[in-house]
Amino acid sequence: MILVDCCSGACLPRALGVESGEILDEQMHASSINGNNYNWAGPPRARLNSVANRLHAGGWGPHYNTNQWICVDFGEKKRVTGVITQGRYSSPDFPTHPEWVTSFLFCYKVAASNSYTINFQEDCYNNTFTGNTDNNSPVVNMLPYEIEVHVAFIVPQSWTKWPVMRFEILGCLVTLNLRNGILR
Repeated sequence: MILVDCCSGACLPRALGVESGEILDEQMHASSINGNNYNWAGPPRARLNSVANRLHAGGWGPHYNTNQWICVDFGEKKRVTGVITQGRYSSPDFPTHPEWVTSFLFCYKVAASNSYTINFQEDCYNNTFTGNTDNNSPVVNMLPYEIEVHVAFIVPQSWTKWPVMRFEILGCLVTLNLRNGILR
């Protein structure tokens, strides 16, 4: 079996490593952090399916509620196809505030950069994506077309109570199974 990054043709979307930790904490950045407490609500708390406890908020939450963003710097170009989002973790054993993002922009940088600033006219898809309707249900949004990016941004546009979220970025991976020179 040969694994090939998607460059054309069929694309099998897969998680690009936010949830699994393949994307390191140092690769996740945000415009601000609630209470300026990195351990409580910093970008690493935004990993899809992360849970809350007395030390962690159960999602990334910004300090302010306007023009805020969270991003992943892949360290190299990746083909991105979609985003999965969740609200702030909550369970009967650990109830939290009902907070989630109801709509967001997906923005990106094609080239590596030391600056995590966004030009909304140049760096974002023109459409707003639908977010969540509760704390824990994942919502999948596929991009209209795959795009090669170095840095992927999620920019909350509307929310319930506060723009707290967890997420995963989806990208391409094509699995080729060659047997006797025949693609299966």
